[in-house]
Amino acid sequence: MREKIVLRLVVWSGLAALLLIGFQQALSTRYGSAAAEGREDAVWRMAQEYRVQYEAPDISVEELLTKRREGVPLVLVDARSAEEREVSVIPGAISREEYEAEALGYSGQLVVVYCTIGLRSGKYADLLRKQGVDAVNLYGSALAWAWAKQDFASPSGDRVKRLHVFGKQWDLAPRDYETVY
Repeated sequence: MREKIVLRLVVWSGLAALLLIGFQQALSTRYGSAAAEGREDAVWRMAQEYRVQYEAPDISVEELLTKRREGVPLVLVDARSAEEREVSVIPGAISREEYEAEALGYSGQLVVVYCTIGLRSGKYADLLRKQGVDAVNLYGSALAWAWAKQDFASPSGDRVKRLHVFGKQWDLAPRDYETVY
């Protein structure tokens, strides 16, 4: 008798699992864009949570692109690790190390700092501001850049939709971007 009960439970569990998988596939087919919107919402939610950990002012991707189009003198500084930068960078960005080696050469320019989502860059922008540098944080950072449908540059300079996202928790880029962590 116990064997029959166990067998029935196994069969019902298997059927329930198949139904759940089918339901999840139907939802992802029907609501795929809604799932993508949830990823974007998560970026902004996390960026807002991190916002309390730094004081530097923020700049949006749209404001950055406008300043670039208007010819405002600025330097884009990638505060991520070398390993992250080897995957891709925002076109025209330099590393933190490159900036620090030539900081005087960027005097008078707006320094826009970014990382994956904005925490490391916000803290680095704080440090620069304490040194008298006009530095701002790119709000949402590389993930915001991706959600603004902007390409990244590979180490060879090719335009790519590939991004190092620091870790699984930050794997929130749009689905058409390849992510690495």
